[in-house]
Amino acid sequence: MKTINIICYLATVYLVSLFVRSVILPKVRQWLYNYKEKQLLKKGNKKFYFEKNKVIVFAHTQEQANAKYKKMKSNLKKKHHAILEQNRKQA
Repeated sequence: MKTINIICYLATVYLVSLFVRSVILPKVRQWLYNYKEKQLLKKGNKKFYFEKNKVIVFAHTQEQANAKYKKMKSNLKKKHHAILEQNRKQA
């Protein structure tokens, strides 16, 4: 009888964790993104789109947006090369 209760308890905890991961966390992430976006727009920033509207950069001017985008791309390339180098060392 105790093992059945323990199994039911663990199954319930597992189902609740699945619900939290699949429903609640995405809603919270979306809400936080929308809140951050509203705050940036209130500060006077504008949306600038890059890579066929796949990347959004918030800035006051087009020049600032271009600089932020270039910095973001260079940081991404550095991370990518570091990961590749680490994988080569492990292999």
